[in-house]
Amino acid sequence: MGLAAYGIAHAGPATFSNLAPGEWRESPNSKLQDVFPKQAGHPGWGVLGPRAVMATWGGGAYDTKRNVLIVTGGGHRDYGGNEVYEFSLATQKWIRATEPSAMTQQGHGRYLITDSEAPISSHTYDGIVYLPNIDRMFKYGGALDTEKRVFVQVSSTDGAISYYNVDNVAGLRQAHPLSGEIIKWGKHPGVVYHPISKRMVIWNGGRAVWAFDTNTWAIQKFNNDNGPAPFALNTNADPKTAGVYSRWQYVPDYDVFIAYNHSSENVWLNKLPPPGFKEPTRQRSCGADLCVGLGQRYAKPSEAAAVVKDGQIVYIYAGDYEHDVAIWKRNNVTIRGVNGRPHMRANGANAEGKGTWIIKGNNTTVDNIEFSGAKVSDRNGAGIRQEGKNLTVRNCYFHDNENGILTGANENSDIVIEHSEFAYNGSGDGQSHNLYVGPVHSLTVKFSYLHHAKVGHNLKSRAFINRILYNRIMDEADGNSSYVLNLPNGGISYVIGNAMQQGIRTENNTLMSYGEEGLKQPVHELYVVNNTFVNEANASSKFIHVKKGSGVVKLINNIFAGPGKILAGEGELKNNLTTDLFEFISAKTYDYRLKPMSRAINAGIDPGEANDTNLRPTFEYVHKARAEPRKKDRALDLGAFEQ
Repeated sequence: MGLAAYGIAHAGPATFSNLAPGEWRESPNSKLQDVFPKQAGHPGWGVLGPRAVMATWGGGAYDTKRNVLIVTGGGHRDYGGNEVYEFSLATQKWIRATEPSAMTQQGHGRYLITDSEAPISSHTYDGIVYLPNIDRMFKYGGALDTEKRVFVQVSSTDGAISYYNVDNVAGLRQAHPLSGEIIKWGKHPGVVYHPISKRMVIWNGGRAVWAFDTNTWAIQKFNNDNGPAPFALNTNADPKTAGVYSRWQYVPDYDVFIAYNHSSENVWLNKLPPPGFKEPTRQRSCGADLCVGLGQRYAKPSEAAAVVKDGQIVYIYAGDYEHDVAIWKRNNVTIRGVNGRPHMRANGANAEGKGTWIIKGNNTTVDNIEFSGAKVSDRNGAGIRQEGKNLTVRNCYFHDNENGILTGANENSDIVIEHSEFAYNGSGDGQSHNLYVGPVHSLTVKFSYLHHAKVGHNLKSRAFINRILYNRIMDEADGNSSYVLNLPNGGISYVIGNAMQQGIRTENNTLMSYGEEGLKQPVHELYVVNNTFVNEANASSKFIHVKKGSGVVKLINNIFAGPGKILAGEGELKNNLTTDLFEFISAKTYDYRLKPMSRAINAGIDPGEANDTNLRPTFEYVHKARAEPRKKDRALDLGAFEQ
């Protein structure tokens, strides 16, 4: 391997050539989704499209000759494409190495390749590991200690380590972590052998890395607390329960590890510390990127915003940043909170009279940041005021602002919000909201918790396409929002798998509204599928109101609990259940999962497709702002939760 001693390796690209022991480093602009094929004309797009390559039990392999990480996956009804992707250590870029084969769909979730003998797509898991020295195959992967001839697998549930002696595979033996400690790795962590230090190395999607040898089984955990690190993507949500599998690989030429866990995130590289290494308490340099916080080069986010360049990553260390406001002008910038969640505590300070952060650049990602106290003279201040094109917000918390997020008009802009919480936003005038998205191309909100908007709406969107998926949107006991969900200009809207509740203090007797301010979009289609709606207001309430002339309106497999009219306006109601709160495990605590004897169990029907989008729910919300795959081994239940 060209390695004479620990820590000596070939010089690598600048991104990781000088990695310190324990350091994580992010490869900029290395998101797999940037090389996905287009949906138009794709014969096997399925439920998730190509993001299923990562999201549905997909693994990887490392080509040590060419120094490329290879991933492929999908499978079943999730995605039919069988293309292969490669990430090059030399170029730090993904390519789509092959194109999806021509195929036809053969019934529910099955595809037939028609133009070649290429394999169909499938869940690749850890794949199959071949051990050439004994000519044996091991399914579901693991790691081989080539010196001690031990093959190791790690449990995804109780932390146990299983291993085979490859010279005597008759029996499976068990070993446990040091001192009987049970380590919760997360589901299906990655495990790979480090030949220099002769240790097994485990990563489960967060910043920590574990290492142990197969003599003593003593485990050392490296927290890697200093400096940036991958966000913990392997914890109970898309694609988090799917696991890391073999997308954690060792790169022998450079003595680093490569890690990848989400198609909308960048690739990361890690340097394993030697045995017995004591992690320093000081904070490390951020290399080519920018670090913000106590002891860092930039004390405040506004200082980094003034100097950041296109494509850079800004890491903001946890802490309170009071009265600091910023204008972000550059494109392709990622802003990420580390070592906890930093708090942008505006306390009335604002930029341009608009809010705490004004984002003018395109393709911005904001991850793990808290925003509060945005107030301006016109009572429309926002934690984030989005003026550029395309924004992704993930793992953030917006509270006690006049608006959580407020976007301008941009018909080419796509807004994505995941795993975030919006609470107690609004100035109390009914014109400001928890989340307010203007006329943009599309809005996707999923796995999020929106509640207690102050008089305004919990979620209001004028987007042409709305995807409101697997969220908890509620007033709860003391909330006084207007609409729980307001889509005032129509458009194409998919409202699937949400738990939505209107409380007794609501300012409006309608839970969800569509088109009330005029059907201004070119196409109007509303698909409301497998949601759980709860009305605790009076009997004159309406669950859903649609404007006359709204076009296609379909309500399928929903549960409507409480008094009120199901649909005010024209539309198709199919296979819905009207019931009371006793259908649920604990309506008092807003746990709307079904009781064992509920009439909703196994009562669902196939909701079909619309615009090449499968309407069947694939996830369900898990509190707080998380999700998990919806069970699919039996008939579909009604509502947002599978029993």
